[in-house]
Amino acid sequence: MGEISTKTYITIIGIIFLGIGALVGIKLARRKTVVKTEIQYIEKEPAINIAENDILTDRENEILVCIIKGYSNKEIADKLFVSENTVKKHLNNIYSKLGVSRRTQAISKAKELGITA
Repeated sequence: MGEISTKTYITIIGIIFLGIGALVGIKLARRKTVVKTEIQYIEKEPAINIAENDILTDRENEILVCIIKGYSNKEIADKLFVSENTVKKHLNNIYSKLGVSRRTQAISKAKELGITA
């Protein structure tokens, strides 16, 4: 046993884990194959129009659309590929610019100012 180097052991263990990973990947890929036998109708979300404005930035407008759709901070972060803290910072900026303290107030104020339809 002393004749085989540590690098060889690490290589063998790496190959074993690679094989296990490949098998797990194949099994997961097979599980995701679903055959639908019924036709399902999915309702589309209504489009939310944001008017060009000098109050909010483009990113803040995107976040405003998400809060109108009822997304949570985590859902907004996932959708826009940012952290939840970044979403919170943008929300605070929106609240400050609109002079409100809650999401529902922000939505009402945006409608009142003509930012959203």
